[in-house]
Amino acid sequence: MLPHDAYRSVRLACKIADTPALPQAALENLARARVKPNRVSWVLTVPACCTAPATKFMSDAAIRAGLINGEDDAEHLTICKEPVAACLALEDRLDWSVNDMYLVVDCGGGTVDICAFKLAQLGPPILDQVGDNISESWGSTYVDEQFRVFLMTFADSVAPRAGHFQLESFERDGMYKVLQNWEEAKVGLSVDKPECRIDMSEMVEALGVSQPAMAMDTARKKTNNGGQDLVGGSGTELVLKPALLTRFFRTQCDRIAGAVSEKLKTEELRGLKSVVMVGGFAGSMHVQAAVRKSVLEEYPNKSVQVVVATSPDLAVVQGAALYVGPLGPRPKYPTSAPEMNGITCGSSYGILTSGRGTWDAKFFEAVLLKGEAYPNGHTKDFDYTVGSDCKLAFGSCGASEVKEGRNRLDSIGGIGAVHITVSETIPVPGGWDMCCCRRSTSAVEQDENGIKEGETPIKVEFTIIGVVLHVKVKSKRGRVLMKQVVPGCGS
Repeated sequence: MLPHDAYRSVRLACKIADTPALPQAALENLARARVKPNRVSWVLTVPACCTAPATKFMSDAAIRAGLINGEDDAEHLTICKEPVAACLALEDRLDWSVNDMYLVVDCGGGTVDICAFKLAQLGPPILDQVGDNISESWGSTYVDEQFRVFLMTFADSVAPRAGHFQLESFERDGMYKVLQNWEEAKVGLSVDKPECRIDMSEMVEALGVSQPAMAMDTARKKTNNGGQDLVGGSGTELVLKPALLTRFFRTQCDRIAGAVSEKLKTEELRGLKSVVMVGGFAGSMHVQAAVRKSVLEEYPNKSVQVVVATSPDLAVVQGAALYVGPLGPRPKYPTSAPEMNGITCGSSYGILTSGRGTWDAKFFEAVLLKGEAYPNGHTKDFDYTVGSDCKLAFGSCGASEVKEGRNRLDSIGGIGAVHITVSETIPVPGGWDMCCCRRSTSAVEQDENGIKEGETPIKVEFTIIGVVLHVKVKSKRGRVLMKQVVPGCGS
């Protein structure tokens, strides 16, 4: 919480309606600090793609969460678009003048938002959006998934004779610590420190390896087979070399850089002054290098600079505080916005499935179709039978050829036409060898027809709440195995 005059400015996640613990924790912090709620100004930041109905929906969620006491208390709630907050946070470095134009690249964990703004007024500054925004699921969660897939393959090399129980134990108990080590290590990557060092002792312990150092050395040699310099280290420390890290980051970096290049080539962005990078993923040297390369290719004379926030993950929070702080009050609660009745999808949304470590999917199962309108609360689900450790991905496709239900990938532009939102290995019981998912007609028929050994029934559920698509994978008994939230899926 950042002090500005008699107020405190707070940024809350956009899922406050579904996560009451977030605002509740903030209110408890206020009570401990002996700050009266009526002396607090709440700033709710929303993505650039957030429409007027979606903004009204989020404001209503703030009331439901108990942040304000209804529309009569609207002066204590401000809605701020995240790219605007990002520009405000970097005001002192942008050295702006009226009509200056900026391209904001907001790289988060799940999504990447790219949007241009022009400074319409100084004191207090007003930023007007220029052109359409790009909002795609190109965040760092994909990179984490690449590491996770590598980790399971490496674990198989460390303990090739480990049974399903040991591997399941590692996924349940040991993997969390290793992934935590990965999160801490990848943030520290830089030109001077291009390698990532991770303590793997939790992994070898969970796998029950009797000679950890020897087993790790064997796995390193297998990974570097053919003279590749992918991993190193000694004992239970694993060093991820630049060549391997580049593989993890390449797909998302190429997508982000390609979108930036596409934006820079538009006529409406002629006269651009700077490219502003914010968001936790923007702190990655790989993402920064990809964006800088795109900008330099379009502006070889270096007339457009790339400005990266000192603390990219905090830039939006800091800008949100400025939005209602010294820069003066901004637009408040949107009381005149239309009610949220539903959405019209900007892309088709569905799922893909694949086998272990490879994308061998041949079909895109479309659930929501591009251009179709769906009511708020719309729910649709599918029953599947999946093999042990099957990987499932949520994705979107902008191709007009997509039809509801099963689509052959080669008929809608191939796997490259589908933007993968997130992919995870489904934690279901079964053997260690993976197989692909096969579509079943219903859970009842699965029981009648019988289920092969190593397979288990699941339900994939899609629900629209506001402009947010909630996707859940559930076991036959209703336990949630994995879930994903896709913001801004429609207008």
